[in-house]
Amino acid sequence: MSFTSMEVAIFGASACAAVCAQYAFIRCGLHGSFTSASWPEATLPDVQELTRVSNLVLSVYERDVTEPRFSDPVPPACVVKSVSYDDTRGQCPPYTIFLDLDARDICVAIRGLHLTHEADYAVLLNNRTGQQRLEDGFAHKGLLQAAWWLLEREADTLKELLQSNPGFSLTTSGHSLGSGIAALLTLLLASSLDRVGDLPPGKLHCLAFAPPRVVSLNLAVKYSDFITSVVLQLAVSPGVLMYEGHACPILGALSESWTPVHTREGPSYSLH
Repeated sequence: MSFTSMEVAIFGASACAAVCAQYAFIRCGLHGSFTSASWPEATLPDVQELTRVSNLVLSVYERDVTEPRFSDPVPPACVVKSVSYDDTRGQCPPYTIFLDLDARDICVAIRGLHLTHEADYAVLLNNRTGQQRLEDGFAHKGLLQAAWWLLEREADTLKELLQSNPGFSLTTSGHSLGSGIAALLTLLLASSLDRVGDLPPGKLHCLAFAPPRVVSLNLAVKYSDFITSVVLQLAVSPGVLMYEGHACPILGALSESWTPVHTREGPSYSLH
């Protein structure tokens, strides 16, 4: 039995719709609104830090930080290095390194999944359950390789910045695909701080916005002090276990007919 390309496309779209409908019913109709009911409220300093870093992540999407479309303006002097798709050559999504003198912080911000960019899918789909060992657990192979590539490329830059700005903290952050890479970059840094010089305890932190699940549970618990995940209750990326590949068919189907729509909305956060 053979199928036409149209029939295959219809079947793929129907399967995607069924999976999305099931997810929406479980999250919206059953228990989604109760996920954070027992969590403590975020403090004002927590929210201020989230706002500061989320704006830096948004600015990675800008063509020109002096004329922002999505983020609030970021002083050009804060931008140490901006790396594009042309520079990463498919190894990692674009990212920017910021030096925030007011916050006494160095931030590595990584952009999220570009639904029409094949290189991001190559990173995302490079994984099978149990394929990539990391310490005493497992990690997403493609995202871990991207984190290793970024660390190899920028270790000297980060070391230089930390040496010339003693007492500064180092923050990694990103959205969606970028937040998964940022979290894994933090794991690599936490286990080998000598790569970037003498970083005092408590000065390394990751703020992951809508992160996919990229490590086994034991590693998530082990490094929980270093990483804060920020999600909306109905966000798809954190609710789907990319580690087992469940999200890949959904994202693959979306990429076939995706039309980018850029909006700018006020921030809304849940902290855990």
